[in-house]
Amino acid sequence: MKKAGFIALLGLFIIFFDTAWAADSPATTVAVMPFTNLMKNPDLDWLSEGIAETLTTKLGYVKSIRLVERLRIDKAINEIGLGQSGAIDEATAAKAGKLVGASTVVAGAYQKAGEKLRLTARFIAVSTGLVSNTAMATGQLGDIFDLEDAIADNVLKTLQVTPTVSEKKKVLENPTTSLTAYENFSKGLNFMKEKNLDAAGDSFKKAAAADPNFTEAKENLAFVNWARPSMNASLYLQRVSKPYDVTFGAMVQAVQSLPSMSLRKVDKERGALLVYDNSWGLTKGPQDIEIELKRIKNMTGVRILSQPQKVPCLGIRPIFDWGASRKTIEQIIVAFEQRL
Repeated sequence: MKKAGFIALLGLFIIFFDTAWAADSPATTVAVMPFTNLMKNPDLDWLSEGIAETLTTKLGYVKSIRLVERLRIDKAINEIGLGQSGAIDEATAAKAGKLVGASTVVAGAYQKAGEKLRLTARFIAVSTGLVSNTAMATGQLGDIFDLEDAIADNVLKTLQVTPTVSEKKKVLENPTTSLTAYENFSKGLNFMKEKNLDAAGDSFKKAAAADPNFTEAKENLAFVNWARPSMNASLYLQRVSKPYDVTFGAMVQAVQSLPSMSLRKVDKERGALLVYDNSWGLTKGPQDIEIELKRIKNMTGVRILSQPQKVPCLGIRPIFDWGASRKTIEQIIVAFEQRL
């Protein structure tokens, strides 16, 4: 009897230890790069961003995978001087992966021959710069969601990740059943990257009209409508594909990590932060930095504005330089994006 009790207790301990270990295990960090339009067909340019966005969303449902934010990937691409439609080789993918802290990079391409559309993907280990696996899916353009599901499934197998039943169900969900809505949605994403919010808004509006149940199109339209009035005044304006609570917490932590800055006001309900930067220089004085966050269902809008502190120094007001202000705000941006 004592032996049976000991075995039962040991079994409970093993289950508890295994669960705790799994909870503490670091998530695999994956960066999905824009897919390359191999045939340079301008009518299909919209797929480049659409495929990457959809794969990122699908894989994001699996808790044991950490997806790199799209805005961080875009910055890494710009930093290494690679155009959005340029081919991505293994060395370039590994370099971009290191910049964003990824362990695996998904670099893909697509081409249309006749009525057939083919998606290919390479999974590159950032530590070695070598391809760990490849995937290919072929079908009609109208089968794009099935093709994306096939690529996502290959990513999970390559990473040796087994999603739960509920996670698998979410991965297989498609953002829309309308190809017209999906095309306009993807075009809207491209316009946003070009900072053309008017065109982006028109595209998202068309996508939502083609499919009134297209949640992502409505969310992005809400972001564009919020962002447009202050686009020229904002020194930083981004949509973050993370919940409001996570994004707000990341911003607070970012500011608190910078020694020259302090929080004057924190209003989570209204999405308002007022940051005081007390650093001085020959061309800048203290600044009040205003940060606004907008709750948009599954995503968050973020914008940053700055104003000089009009503090006399020896009877002379300090010179305020917008270039210096941008450098200050860049510190906040870097710290913020590292925490996403």
